Amino acid sequence: IFRYAEIEKYIGISNVPDDMNHCFAKALHVKQNQIITCAAGVSPLTYITNVFQKQKDRLGDLLEIINQTEDFCFWSNTFLNDLGVFPSVDLKMLYYHEDEKSSFIKKCQKHESPFQIKKDFETMLFKMFQKNKIDEVLDVYESSPFDLYSNKTSRLLTSLIKDKRDYQIINTINNGHIEDLEEGCAIEVTARITKDGPIPLHVSRLPLQIKGILQHQKVFEQLLADAIYLKDLDKVSLAIKSHPLMFNIREIDIIFQSYQLLNEKSLSYYHKE
Repeated sequence: IFRYAEIEKYIGISNVPDDMNHCFAKALHVKQNQIITCAAGVSPLTYITNVFQKQKDRLGDLLEIINQTEDFCFWSNTFLNDLGVFPSVDLKMLYYHEDEKSSFIKKCQKHESPFQIKKDFETMLFKMFQKNKIDEVLDVYESSPFDLYSNKTSRLLTSLIKDKRDYQIINTINNGHIEDLEEGCAIEVTARITKDGPIPLHVSRLPLQIKGILQHQKVFEQLLADAIYLKDLDKVSLAIKSHPLMFNIREIDIIFQSYQLLNEKSLSYYHKE
């Protein structure tokens, strides 16, 4: 959107789970609305770099609590203490890659992967829609774990319309907010939500221990966006090979060729005139 759509105003829903805030508040013995979590990253690779309560950064206090508790807020205490910031739970695919990969394959074999579960759920909802059972659809959806993005969207729109000026983690354009990422690229960051749009908190420089992985992810995103715009499948393949979690080029080539054959009709956009 930023590189090619020429849209000046853009805001995206964050992937960072709300239960991280719940975890932090519980550890600090405060209410969730009494803390502000400062996020910086490239969705879905996002880190909490500060946790403010009454204008005081309580991140150090949280790290002390980590030393006393194993598997604190989704992570081992030793890892968090060494890293010095809180990764979003999505970063388990990076730091626990082999474990997550093995778990994912097992879930796929049992038809229990997150994608398969969501697909089955949406198929069920669609059948209810066809029978015009709209009230039942809403009840089922609101009681499901898939209501997460609807709740986030509702809260974000409410803050924009009512000028609530509260703090939320969102995706927006980088106007010097994160100096280690390219100007004008998409970032995930904490922002104050106003009727005139988000006002991102200024992150300045990224901590050294997370700077490289975020720059690496951003390069992948930009290469992929360019490949789509240029209608070039070879460049798509290159983008995938540049992803921070991609290691075996031969394996990627085999999988990508299979993907092309299986989805030939859907890839008609890439057939250059």
